[in-house]
Amino acid sequence: MKYYMVESQRPATYFYPEGGFRPFHNELRKRIQAAGVRIFNESTIFCLSDIKQPSHKNAGDTSTSKYAALTTTGSGWRAERLILNPVPRDMLKIQGSLGQRLARQTVLNSIQPIRAALYNAYWPSRWWDKYATRTGRNFLVITPSDSRCLMDSEFPGNPFLASVNASRPLYTDDPKCVAKWERLYKAGGTPAVEKAVMEALQSFFPRERIPRPILGAFYLPVNAWHHPTVNATERNVTVQRVEDWAAAPLQGTPGTTGDKHNIHGSGASKSSICLVGEAYYPLGSAWSWGALQSAMGCLRANYADIMSKTAKADMEFIRGGCQSNSSNAVSPEAATKIALKGEVQQPAGVELPHLNPATGKRLDH
Repeated sequence: MKYYMVESQRPATYFYPEGGFRPFHNELRKRIQAAGVRIFNESTIFCLSDIKQPSHKNAGDTSTSKYAALTTTGSGWRAERLILNPVPRDMLKIQGSLGQRLARQTVLNSIQPIRAALYNAYWPSRWWDKYATRTGRNFLVITPSDSRCLMDSEFPGNPFLASVNASRPLYTDDPKCVAKWERLYKAGGTPAVEKAVMEALQSFFPRERIPRPILGAFYLPVNAWHHPTVNATERNVTVQRVEDWAAAPLQGTPGTTGDKHNIHGSGASKSSICLVGEAYYPLGSAWSWGALQSAMGCLRANYADIMSKTAKADMEFIRGGCQSNSSNAVSPEAATKIALKGEVQQPAGVELPHLNPATGKRLDH
């Protein structure tokens, strides 16, 4: 419910950065390398281990490393702090003592990946413009999942994408539809997908002579975005718990008695590990905004003492909806504090009983 309340507040217009996200990645890479950070490309980590700290250090031993990592190429490194970015599915595959400790966490096992099917096309002309309500605006066609399985057909109107006649006529996460497109692709490749997409579009625009795309690309991402599993509530895994847990995954369950860690509080104990990404911020599921909020949550909770005032101000500016006057800012997080009519608020620090999904009775009875 919290997710859908936040989702309903998002703008109806989709925004895409010019040139995609690569310019962001390139700029970040330049800045962190200038700060002395080393980047290892195409070196998949397969092992994360704890380093036993000696009870008595030798004179001159200044090492404070707590963790060690090994990659598939045989290289490795040590670190005092870790900010981990693997999606849950990949996190569960990492070996080593630290990897195994993380893999056993209830929250990590309560986040499921969502598969999607996408087809992007570039056309010889913008044949859909005449159907858009306003020139230069995004044109979105939403169809039922049982009707040709296109679901969301996006025809962007912003200058960057409009200049190359780009569109995304197929965008679905309906499991039956994803399975249908996967079967088509396995049977006939991209041409088979293109043929089915063209037939579907022609049925929705019967008076239009739709030209064939100049170029098309089909994708089947297995980790398109993430949601809590259907039994997450039975495990007492809530939207807020996922967010707090990711900032301190090995410090117990945030919000329960005896745990002092809270990413929104001050003076909280710091965690040397946190997990960041869209998967670990359920209110931002499927959006880059979720990944950004997750990263800022980790930084606020564990690195505030070493961040500059400028960096802190920038984070609060973004968190407050990019408004200079924070009192007027409408943060999507505020939706989690809205009380619905008849809703019974769960007291802080109290966990609900574990229930049997078949009978609805407590598991300890």
